[in-house]
Amino acid sequence: MDCAAGILVNDGKIVIAPQPDQRLGYLHASYDSPYGKITSDWKYEKNRIVYTFEIPANMTATVRLEGCDPETLKAGSYERVVSL
Repeated sequence: MDCAAGILVNDGKIVIAPQPDQRLGYLHASYDSPYGKITSDWKYEKNRIVYTFEIPANMTATVRLEGCDPETLKAGSYERVVSL
């Protein structure tokens, strides 16, 4: 798993659990998995972190963001904003 991006694929299951670091400011990562392209991005904006994710067709992903309940997302593109 890439810790900063938090992309993990195991036994046909996708987990995205990014570990943002304010020293970096932002991160864009993608992984061409056997199931399709997975992306995990985050960036710091003032007093919040903006996350974007892309989950490949016919897949779901469990997304775990610090301070939030885990969420299962279907294929598609998503944005989540978390206040600091």
